Amino acid sequence: MTERIIAKKEGAVGWLVFNNPERRNAVSVDMWEAIPGVLSGYENDPEIRLIVLAGAGDKAFVSGADISQFEKQRSGPEAVQHYEEIAEAAQQRLQGCDKPVLAMIRGYCLGAGLTSPTSATCASPPRTRASAFRRRRWASATAPRR
Repeated sequence: MTERIIAKKEGAVGWLVFNNPERRNAVSVDMWEAIPGVLSGYENDPEIRLIVLAGAGDKAFVSGADISQFEKQRSGPEAVQHYEEIAEAAQQRLQGCDKPVLAMIRGYCLGAGLTSPTSATCASPPRTRASAFRRRRWASATAPRR
């Protein structure tokens, strides 16, 4: 587990929080690696009835992959393959999750942030802009600015 993924349980809700606010919650390698384990834990917990994905802070849900790690983590063919495998494993766990998944989008939702909600129902608070997804259907939702 990593400090960049917060897994917390509140009643029947299991929270998976992307906790990298200084990089607008850009997803790092350790975050990709932690996601499947958190989801498995929630799926095996009979008290959890809903899984909520959220970004720490109020600037972004997820701003994409953490490109500051690319030079080190994607420096050769084997490293690129490893990175793609762990990211794909996390995405497959999200898509194959047995429990409902809600992506609570607040702020930026780019790159890897767009792939996370594709298998989730999405919600965004009033007066924000977000891309909303619901099970293989896509729609853009924009709230009016005041």
